[in-house]
Amino acid sequence: MINAYGVADTIVADWQKGQEVEESEVKAEEQGIGLAEDPQVHDLPPLSVSPDLESFPEEVEKGLREKQVTQYADWRKIDAEEIRRGEALGKERERMRWSEAHRLLAH
Repeated sequence: MINAYGVADTIVADWQKGQEVEESEVKAEEQGIGLAEDPQVHDLPPLSVSPDLESFPEEVEKGLREKQVTQYADWRKIDAEEIRRGEALGKERERMRWSEAHRLLAH
């Protein structure tokens, strides 16, 4: 399983690859100074300066309308079905394609 800190480090490192790498940054990395000390990362503006905590972001709302995002209850149904299919095959689970999940949820 991937841990969140590792994922965050990878995302930021990928973002930094698109930036010009200065010699001082390379030296800092070689000396073991990690992302926690990197002012280039910590000086980034927040994703949203005033998020509305009572609603979903527009991208999520759109995904819900277009059936590209699942709700937790739907995910639980998909999870249970994948486990059921896996048990029938002697496995922990048998993954479903997105189209199969849509058909399952339509019933």
